[in-house]
Amino acid sequence: MKKAWAGMVCLLLLHFCGTSAFAQSTSRVTGTVQDKSGAVVVGAAVTLTNEATNVAVSTVTTSSGTYLFDGIVPGTYNVAVVMAGFSTFTSTGNVLTIAQPMVVNATLQVGQTSERVEVTAGAELVQTESSGDLGGLIDQRALETLPIVGARGRSPLDLLELIPGVVDGGPLNSTGANIAGGGVSVNGSRDRAWNYTLDGIDINETSAGGSNFAPLRTNPDSLSGFRVITSNPGAEYGRSSGAQVILETKSGTNNFHGKAFWFYQTPGLNANDPGNIENGLPRPQFVQHIYGFNVGGPIFKNKTFFFVNTQLLHASQAFTVNSTVYTQAARMGIFRYVRCQTSPASSCAHNNPFGSGGAVVDSNGNPLPGLAIGSFDIGANDPAARGLDPAVLAFINLSPLPNNFTIGDGLNTAGFIFQAPEQERQVDFTVRIDHQFNSKNSIFGRWAHGHQNTVGDIVNGGLQPFPNAPNVVDTQRQPRNLAISWRYTPRSSITNEMIVGMNRFIFNFVNPDPKFASNAPFVLNFGLTAPRQNYVGNLRRLTTIQFVDNLSYIRGQHALKFGTNLRLQRHIDDRGSIGNLDAAPLVTFDTSINLVNSCSPTPSAGCFNLPNDVEPNFDIPNLLGSINNVLGKVGTIQQGLVAQSANQFAPAGTHLIEDFTLPEYDFYGQDSWKIRPNLVIDLGLRWEIKLAPRTGANFNLHPDQPFTLGSPGSTNLTWVPGQLYKDSWRGFSPSLGFAWDPFRDGKTSIRANYRLAYDRINTFVLSSAIFQGIPGETFQVNNTSFGQAGGRVSDGLPPINSGGQTPLSARQPASFSQNGITVIDPNWKPAQVHQWSLSIQRQVGANSVFEIAYIGHKAVHLFGGFDANQAEIRKNGFLDAFNVVRAGGNSPLINQLLMNDPGRPASETGSMYLADPNSPYSSGLSIGSVAGVAATIATNLDSNGVPLPVSAGLSPNFFLAYPQYAGGFIVLDSNDFSTYHSMQMSLHGRLHDLTYQMNYTLSKSLDTRSFDPTFSTVRSGRTPFGASSTPFDNANRRRNYAPSDFDRTHVFQSIWTYQVPFGQDRKWGSNWGPVLNRLVGGWEIAGIFVAYSGRPTTVYSRAFTTSSIVNTPASCTGCTHGMFNVHQEPNGTLNYLTAAQKALFFTPAPGEFSNVGRNFFRLAPYSVVNLSLGKVTQLKWSHTLELRMELQNAFNSVHYDEPARARIDSGVFGALDASTVENFVSTGSSPRTIQLSAKYSF
Repeated sequence: MKKAWAGMVCLLLLHFCGTSAFAQSTSRVTGTVQDKSGAVVVGAAVTLTNEATNVAVSTVTTSSGTYLFDGIVPGTYNVAVVMAGFSTFTSTGNVLTIAQPMVVNATLQVGQTSERVEVTAGAELVQTESSGDLGGLIDQRALETLPIVGARGRSPLDLLELIPGVVDGGPLNSTGANIAGGGVSVNGSRDRAWNYTLDGIDINETSAGGSNFAPLRTNPDSLSGFRVITSNPGAEYGRSSGAQVILETKSGTNNFHGKAFWFYQTPGLNANDPGNIENGLPRPQFVQHIYGFNVGGPIFKNKTFFFVNTQLLHASQAFTVNSTVYTQAARMGIFRYVRCQTSPASSCAHNNPFGSGGAVVDSNGNPLPGLAIGSFDIGANDPAARGLDPAVLAFINLSPLPNNFTIGDGLNTAGFIFQAPEQERQVDFTVRIDHQFNSKNSIFGRWAHGHQNTVGDIVNGGLQPFPNAPNVVDTQRQPRNLAISWRYTPRSSITNEMIVGMNRFIFNFVNPDPKFASNAPFVLNFGLTAPRQNYVGNLRRLTTIQFVDNLSYIRGQHALKFGTNLRLQRHIDDRGSIGNLDAAPLVTFDTSINLVNSCSPTPSAGCFNLPNDVEPNFDIPNLLGSINNVLGKVGTIQQGLVAQSANQFAPAGTHLIEDFTLPEYDFYGQDSWKIRPNLVIDLGLRWEIKLAPRTGANFNLHPDQPFTLGSPGSTNLTWVPGQLYKDSWRGFSPSLGFAWDPFRDGKTSIRANYRLAYDRINTFVLSSAIFQGIPGETFQVNNTSFGQAGGRVSDGLPPINSGGQTPLSARQPASFSQNGITVIDPNWKPAQVHQWSLSIQRQVGANSVFEIAYIGHKAVHLFGGFDANQAEIRKNGFLDAFNVVRAGGNSPLINQLLMNDPGRPASETGSMYLADPNSPYSSGLSIGSVAGVAATIATNLDSNGVPLPVSAGLSPNFFLAYPQYAGGFIVLDSNDFSTYHSMQMSLHGRLHDLTYQMNYTLSKSLDTRSFDPTFSTVRSGRTPFGASSTPFDNANRRRNYAPSDFDRTHVFQSIWTYQVPFGQDRKWGSNWGPVLNRLVGGWEIAGIFVAYSGRPTTVYSRAFTTSSIVNTPASCTGCTHGMFNVHQEPNGTLNYLTAAQKALFFTPAPGEFSNVGRNFFRLAPYSVVNLSLGKVTQLKWSHTLELRMELQNAFNSVHYDEPARARIDSGVFGALDASTVENFVSTGSSPRTIQLSAKYSF
């Protein structure tokens, strides 16, 4: 044992120039050779032959009688054992699956080697060789028969959610991470903790990967299958603590095989959405065609093989767009309005569109009879006598005249409604070549690429605003992936497998207008839709270069394995978006900057002489906005600049280029010690090195003072050179376990395992939230002086510059601003997840296995964040002062704070003003929103632009720790934690013509936050899923500790495929003639059934009683977890809660927290059935035609999800919103969807 471990350490040290094993798509074959007496046979020759390619490899048994083949491609194998004095043992039809050891034991009988003892499919069904690697397999048969009905292709990853321990926080197959409910989780991990590989090479979306998504769109016909390891993987697996998803491309064989396929969806086959039915709307118009082929075979028989797969997708869909446009009169500078003829003016009617209360026009835009309509000629009343601006009018006239008057104000603005198309165009190509040089050397190479382009991408706001106008955004996606592998067996006890590869993903948000650079930069008042866009677009290039090496060494009872894996990840953003602005300028017509001097009611020279009969609250602001619009009176000129060096900004229009690498180095060693023939001990150690991002000097900046939790705060933070956070060198990950066959018959296995695992940081949050916000790296120009001076478009816009600021000077922001920023804790560290499992497997009957397992984890240092400017209310005495005023008293502190508030009447003290119904604080006082009021006072200014606390002589940090960023000082850290416990049961196998799998999971997942900061970092307000993961108290994260957003107490999953037993090679009709066989034979049925218990949700109060960032959850007297039950009210509306139940909720007192807290309540459960009905018809020879109908949500079940409002003061609190009535299909919100397909195979 000591010698074995010493050798392992030496070999591990030899690999330190490389890295550690990545999710292997190959597997191993092992076993023990004995004679009839049970004595081990040493030196027996063992040959493993692939039955499809006739490729063979050989080894000999060790001193313990064991043999091992590692790095073997999945397939069906023949195992032959030859030893002098014994008959030759042969076991055929042994199916080796992905990343799962296959055990074929041999018992030799005395005899001549020319004599044969043959066994069919002698491999063990239960797992006796590995203590961990819990999960499941989706084989080629399942991929070909189970229903996969997607709105953007056929993703085999949809089937991930059928593996025990995997659960979707939203509806089944709701693609993507950070969705409502937390995305797709496995055994309590977050939705980012997934690792996808194809043929051993990374296919992750490295900037924001996870859940059930990978940018390389593998299709079911390109894969031989995939394995999902959900818990306690061996030391060779790493990168993520959640699931390892190991996909394997098909390989060619000694026979030519091919397939042509076509899949079709059309709305005429589908059911309609409940929301559409309720509103009298037709089915969504979605049409999708998927077609392609694959072919494989020998280049040189028994030596070289090829496989090629190509898939193309064309999908189209139309969406209703209702854009806001000017009416004909408004384009001529005529502003129309309902004349105000009553007093006071605030009680007058104002412009309103058709169909609304107080409408002033009919459906054709004609003023209603009896209304006194006034008009104001803007051009004629221009005091400068310059008239309407031709450039602005030309821009406005690019949009059509209105065709509906249900939006806008009816007289000046209305809608143009039409169906805007969105199109999806995908091409995906894969080629693989395998070559066997000899029994010691083999290689394969695989290349995959494609493009997935969304033309008019609605998700990114890309639909065209008007017919014949360019789309706003076309999204282009280009994955590329390469894997080259060399397997070398220098001697029978050693196998080395080396894989090099590259994973690249280009994500491009394109402005498809070829003339975008010359488009007008106008942002018009009145909510008018821009007919053209001038934004630059954003391009992201993600590249991972990877080297993997795995060395297997068998020595006596020890199967040793060591490996290295190097991943050099590079992230390049070419951003037109620069902070909140763009590399291209934007021009607004803000009336608060470029004032309209009305001089009413005393007309004089230089005045617009506005009429005095215009309603003041709605129509006057719209009139002023129209004046600035059509006269081209500029408000602000905005543009983002980027640093060229520390002393100079680049010229306006320069893109922001973020180019950084994130190196990750992993090493491992493990020993599978077969201490007895029926007992295996697994020992492993993994070392993961995760370095901080390496980037240019302008991006390697961080604050010069402490800013983490408990720091004293500051008003003079300066950004100085240095790493964002520390490199992680101590990622040591031990694993320990055993696998025991108590009855020594290979039919029962008891396994236990412990593993420590780590997670990585996503690069999206670095590029979008950290780097582009670094002070001085970008600069937001907001020129108001031109507008304040009365500047117009026709005057010519002034050039954009930084106004004398340099990147170096901008690194120390002003002592106060209402801007926000995101920084990262310099002590950030990778998440650390302790995993443990105990499982029992038992073979049931000839072909089935039952398993029961306990799986648990405890995670610390999870990626999270908080807003360090959570307003202080306790230490400074504000809470007590607030309560004094709320009780009708007088507070000297409140008087002091509000003494210089410009809105306070001179006759009122600060305490009186706080309670004054006309003050901006009174509503917060009345509901007890003490933290909300504190934050408002902290950011309000006196008449000189000084924050009220400072103006009152108090500390700049009285409320806010970092007032330089009063709009939010978000700190990303690693201080969240979680726990998970589950019982999982599974029964899978084959019974005659039925293949099945049934899983049940009983679990509890608790955490302080349910998602990694990625697209969203620290959510504010009261969103049901998101805001509840923001700390309610920065100093006490445990206040958020509650059921995870994705926690589902009960989960049942089942899949089945059934070949109807009629026809050739079936139980009945095997002697039928060809005509009858083609008609009646070849039918098969496959299905999926999933049932989840309801997910948790949080009910909020309106008030901020403890935190200024997140609304306090409501308190409730006598409430239960399961009180949310869908029922119909007497008026026909659907509700979760009765009136009596709603009355149980109340707002906590100021400074108090909820008595139920986060995620206390449970939403409705749901279930779904997906079906597939297929008919395979035998043609000539080996040719077949397969016709199939797949039904997603076959029974059109309806899922009631979130209530319309989760805030107790809302008038629709507890009511069901039609927009959240969801059906269980891959799109997450559509009804029964049917897909037809045809496949021709040879």
